[in-house]
Parts: sequence; C-alpha cells; structure tokens
Amino acid sequence: MGEDMLQSALLGAAIGVAVVLVMALIGSRRKPHFDAPPKRHQTVSSPLAPAEALQRVKALAGTNKLALAAEEPAKNLVVLSDSLSWASFGSFYPVFAKATPGGSELIVGISPRTPQFGPAVSMRLRKIVDAVRAAVG
Repeated sequence: MGEDMLQSALLGAAIGVAVVLVMALIGSRRKPHFDAPPKRHQTVSSPLAPAEALQRVKALAGTNKLALAAEEPAKNLVVLSDSLSWASFGSFYPVFAKATPGGSELIVGISPRTPQFGPAVSMRLRKIVDAVRAAVG
C-alpha cells in the first residue's frame, strides 16, 4: 500500500511540473498586441500632455521588475510587462493615453500572459496603477 501511495505522489508531482512548464512556455511566447484596453483596467488622470505622460510611464521600465514590452506612438500606447514569478506567469500592462482639456487620461490595464483569475490579478493591477499615478501625478 505504501508503494502505491508513493507512486501516486510521484505521478501527481510529475503532472504538476509538466503543467507549470507548459504554462511557462505559453507565457514566454506570448507577444503584446493591443488595439483597445483589456477588460480589466483603471483610469488615471494627469495634468501632463499624453506624450509626456507616456514618457514617464516608459521610465517605469527597469523599476519594480517591469520591462518595456512594446511602444506604439501612433496609438498613444506603451506596454510594460513583468516576467515569471512564484505567484504569476507574467502579465502585460498596456497604458493608453488620450488628451483631455486638463492634460491627459491614461487607461492602465492588465492582461496576464496565461489565463489567471482572482485577487492576485487585481492586486497586480492596483500596484501598476499606483506606480503610473505616482509617475504622472
């Protein structure tokens, strides 16, 4: 009986490792492509012009384990990303900017590289929104 339990535990561990490796591979191959903000997003207002606000958002790359994943000036878009960690397979953080009478409005979103749900995604979105708000405030 003990031998069957050990075999079952080893099989379960092997399946778990395989799933993690497949998800990591999928996440590492995904490229950022955004025509519109993702479903999960928040809005940040800034007194800066859209181009200047996006420059400050770009400057966040290299801090907080963020990297610049893409930039599309024609769309007023900067995409930041983070990489694989113990809690996540990584996410893209698209930031769209549009002009407003008082400066600009930044739409900050999150798009996980692999399907993820729950409070961890909301928490990461809140952190990036706080960082953007501090950068363009």
